[in-house]
Amino acid sequence: YLSMDVEEATRRTGLNVARPLLAVNPRKQWRELMEARRHLYEEVARAVVATDARTPEEVAQAVLDALELKEA
Repeated sequence: YLSMDVEEATRRTGLNVARPLLAVNPRKQWRELMEARRHLYEEVARAVVATDARTPEEVAQAVLDALELKEA
């Protein structure tokens, strides 16, 4: 499961109107959605990797490390 905080979600998506679930008060809605869903994501995840302030390459390496896999 790739996790992020609301600031990272805002940076990545802009929490714009193209996302109907986030149309009204997007930061609050995002937090509520994540509070409701996070436990499900974590329950089925083999690992949880924070993506905040990381490049895609850094995230990929963190996933490989978390799963104890060799570098791709």
